[in-house]
Amino acid sequence: MGESVGAQWLKRLVIATIFIFCFKRGVGCESLAEFFRLLGLERQMGVSVSSLRQIRTQMETQILDYQRLQQSQLEHPQTPVEACVSVDETFFDQVVLVMLDLPSGFILVEEMSQDYRYETWQHHTQQALSKLGLNIHYCVSDRAKALVKLAIDGVPVALLN
Repeated sequence: MGESVGAQWLKRLVIATIFIFCFKRGVGCESLAEFFRLLGLERQMGVSVSSLRQIRTQMETQILDYQRLQQSQLEHPQTPVEACVSVDETFFDQVVLVMLDLPSGFILVEEMSQDYRYETWQHHTQQALSKLGLNIHYCVSDRAKALVKLAIDGVPVALLN
């Protein structure tokens, strides 16, 4: 017999909480264990730090396996893949050059660099895109000069064929 609706919901709550707080926000399993205990869920599920770490590790493995599968499929496409990409720089301790596939949010380029001139962008995007066999349908960016030049000159469909 299948799980009850309540048990399914509780599993979804745990997985969503781990995903949002551990993976996206960097919160540790100690805080999650405390959170679940405050909700009074220790009677319905294992909320120990080690149990939550085990679930987090299983999720991480599945996410990385999925990433490898997607990467492999992109590297050996059955048909050409059209991509709508966005490029931007984010500024932390170093500049991070980022190119995303807009519909999926898949990160095509994520490179730390102090240099964010056109030539640097061109090098990193060519390197990543040449492996994937993508046809760029369009590229959007903010009005940074290097990114405008990249969108106009740097990732035309002819470059990738």
